[in-house]
Amino acid sequence: MPIITVCKGCGNAMQAIDSFGKACCVICRGSQDNSVPVHMEIPNHIHCVYNCGSYADWEETKKVWIVSLSVNGGWNQTYHFEHRRGEVKGDLPFMNAKEGNFYCGCRGWE
Repeated sequence: MPIITVCKGCGNAMQAIDSFGKACCVICRGSQDNSVPVHMEIPNHIHCVYNCGSYADWEETKKVWIVSLSVNGGWNQTYHFEHRRGEVKGDLPFMNAKEGNFYCGCRGWE
């Protein structure tokens, strides 16, 4: 199982960097009590929070997520996946370790 750095408060992957160069949470940024990094195991296979058909599998040998997007998955233009499948190094954006899921963009970005 991969180990990722998540926010203690909300469980989402720490995706931002504060003015001191430390990882911080974009959701809990204003609350220093919650925006604390903790290491957490996450399953090797996770799915989109909306169960749209997108999923990701951890490839231990390469240390990457192999992402397969549903027809509604919104990452295709951002990551330039071929045939709606590709590799993402590091943590997946909008990954929630507590729930074992991520958001693929299937419901839009606004």
